[in-house]
Amino acid sequence: MSVDTTKPRVTTGSGFTIRAFARIIDMLFIYAAGMVGGILGVIILAIFQRIGRLDAGWDQKLQANGVDYFIFGLLGAICYHTISEGVHGSSLGKQICRIRVIQMNGRPCTIKAALIRTLAWFIDSMFFGLIGYTSMTKSPLNRRYGDIYAKTLVVRSRAVTSIHPRGSIHFILGLFLGTTTTVMFNTIAVLVRCT
Repeated sequence: MSVDTTKPRVTTGSGFTIRAFARIIDMLFIYAAGMVGGILGVIILAIFQRIGRLDAGWDQKLQANGVDYFIFGLLGAICYHTISEGVHGSSLGKQICRIRVIQMNGRPCTIKAALIRTLAWFIDSMFFGLIGYTSMTKSPLNRRYGDIYAKTLVVRSRAVTSIHPRGSIHFILGLFLGTTTTVMFNTIAVLVRCT
């Protein structure tokens, strides 16, 4: 009888506290990437004004809060998590906390699964995470609803390192693409607002 080595021998998923800490790190990182995107947008607009392609007064439009900033920022955050977890299985926060998203069959997370988890997080995070916490306490593998819908599991990285085919290059690529997308959405938000 042969042993199936494609599935990790995981007896439990990562708990609520470490995952919440990873999410806080990611939120701070996304905020910083958003600030970079906003600054980049202002620089582009200033250049356009300098070369005569934009009238003065555009900077007054930046002052007001609006739904456009929220929507573009939200799209950037969704892309960040989807891309970084879909390419490698971890975002910056998860990498720092040494946790990783995998499929229930032990294979690496896919873009589709990462998108489902990311969208479901908006349900799981309701009431300061109480919805997700409740789901995790009912699950022997600490799965929140997003994990159940996406058929994923969050585990300690060391539980899958020996069989996980995605290494440092995938992490760097996922983080770069996810961060670049976040910066881009925030830059677009400023450009749309002021032109």
